Amino acid sequence: METELKKRQVLRLSNEASHRLTKECICTALIFLMEKQPFEKITITSIIERSGVSRAAFYRNYSSKEDVMKEIFAEVANLLSASFNKAFNGQEIDKMQWLMEALTSIKQNREMSILIQKANLPYTDIFDSALGNSLGLVLTQEEKYRAHGAYSAMWTIVMEWVQNGMVESEEKMAQIILDTIVL
Repeated sequence: METELKKRQVLRLSNEASHRLTKECICTALIFLMEKQPFEKITITSIIERSGVSRAAFYRNYSSKEDVMKEIFAEVANLLSASFNKAFNGQEIDKMQWLMEALTSIKQNREMSILIQKANLPYTDIFDSALGNSLGLVLTQEEKYRAHGAYSAMWTIVMEWVQNGMVESEEKMAQIILDTIVL
């Protein structure tokens, strides 16, 4: 088996680059393993073997496989946050533009979306984190209920799109979402 580390043919890196590469190899290994088996059945040992890093290197960066998923989760939230920032013009949110940016990010990172779904990570937390990162919003409980309802509907539509091979354009999907839910 060729490990993630061997694939990169690393010779000598700075500490920072080495740390970043180690984390990348671990995340990539978990993604690879999740494509083959359920998250619950993946062990730290299998992640270490697939990644090519030492057990000590794994535990210097993460305390569990759930921590690795949280990092992947945070990356998706950051991508959505970046798409939200592009569509936010200071006062008003261009909903169509935001959805187009978000769907483009999701399309470019399809595997991560599927992994989050497989790992049963709470997608409402992803959206909350993305919006919080973008605007520093603090929502009332009523606003949270409405937002979570919208996220649930949007996530269901997007996951169906992802599973069907993303045949429809981002623009078409953004319009479907806007026609289906009130954002």
